[in-house]
Amino acid sequence: MGAGVGAEMDNGSDIASFEVEAVAPGTRFESWVQLDRGSELDRAFAADVLAELGRRGWLGGRTASGHGQISVVAAPDPSAGVGVDWRSRVADRRDDALAALRGLAC
Repeated sequence: MGAGVGAEMDNGSDIASFEVEAVAPGTRFESWVQLDRGSELDRAFAADVLAELGRRGWLGGRTASGHGQISVVAAPDPSAGVGVDWRSRVADRRDDALAALRGLAC
């Protein structure tokens, strides 16, 4: 629906062109995550990331208006058997951790 941002619309104006992708409510998506040769610290971090996705996950934009809400079911439970608090282990190197995360966005 629509064209890309800045592309000319059918009426000859490029002031308000946009693109929309939509899926019907209840559409099921499946994916997987695999952590090979991860340390206990890696597994604890990954389990926390997946848990946060389950609590506050969303897909796409316009989250303030309720668009993109998702529910996540992870099986088996990624936190089962994890006994390491990754937060306390990274706290002393907070700046290094943030720099590494910023590097992932590039």
